[in-house]
Amino acid sequence: MRESNNNSLSIIVALFVAAGAFIWSWKFVLPEYQDTEQKINQTQISIENATQKGDKLTADKQALSDLGDAVDKISVSVSKDKDMPNTVTELESIATKNKTYIPSIQVTDSALVAGSSTSANNQLSIAFTVNGGFSDLQSFIHDLETDIKFFNISSMTLANSGKQMSLSLQLTAFKLPASTSPTALPETLPSTTGEN
Repeated sequence: MRESNNNSLSIIVALFVAAGAFIWSWKFVLPEYQDTEQKINQTQISIENATQKGDKLTADKQALSDLGDAVDKISVSVSKDKDMPNTVTELESIATKNKTYIPSIQVTDSALVAGSSTSANNQLSIAFTVNGGFSDLQSFIHDLETDIKFFNISSMTLANSGKQMSLSLQLTAFKLPASTSPTALPETLPSTTGEN
């Protein structure tokens, strides 16, 4: 019986020693475990922030690309410099496409007209006559209104002369001010750090 009590006592002592060792070692292991867990959480937060910044940079890159495309379209639609030859060529191209012809055209740069207002300095006044069949003239007007260049039809007069019809038009075309550079980037770009 004594031997069985000694064995039981040895087991109890061994359990107390093991529990004590576990508690004592946990006192040293727990802070290391908590520190490691905190480092893992900080790393996950850093990864999330980096992912958000990457997404924002991707969105900013797309926005800049879209802005560049818009600038390119504006550069074509509203030219920067005196655009009289290109405007005449554009009108002739539309006329030819629609089986019509322009016997006369007069382009006036409002910047060269004395006493014109500042806003009018960015306009070309275009007076011309186009001849053709009714449906061809109708197509010509449609293409003129949907052309990439900005044309504003100020007045329009239609005359019939037998098989051919004659359409007298007064247009305004627009151009960018001489001091505006559509390809210049702003001095400061938007922040890409995620801070607002």
